[in-house]
Amino acid sequence: FQAKGAGIGDVYLACDVAYHDRRIPIPVFDLYGVGLRQACVSPNLQKELNLKIGKLSTGNSLDMSPQDEASIVANDATIKDMEGAAVAYVADLLKVPIIF
Repeated sequence: FQAKGAGIGDVYLACDVAYHDRRIPIPVFDLYGVGLRQACVSPNLQKELNLKIGKLSTGNSLDMSPQDEASIVANDATIKDMEGAAVAYVADLLKVPIIF
């Protein structure tokens, strides 16, 4: 996101991954809906390829609702995609380290 210093053509390495549009408005399950996962830290990869680091937010919609935007801000996300959190979830289930 431009507000976080990102620009077109910037390449990021994600440090954390979460959903911004998977809402489960039930206490206890709300955090499950966010699905926060950490990616592996890769300082050598970051340095060697001169990558920026940021938090990734995943959602399925092509539009940006006010509720999605609020979740992205709450997740402190810098970058957005449509599949990262799902990939991170499966990797976590299988105990496979993951780099985004």
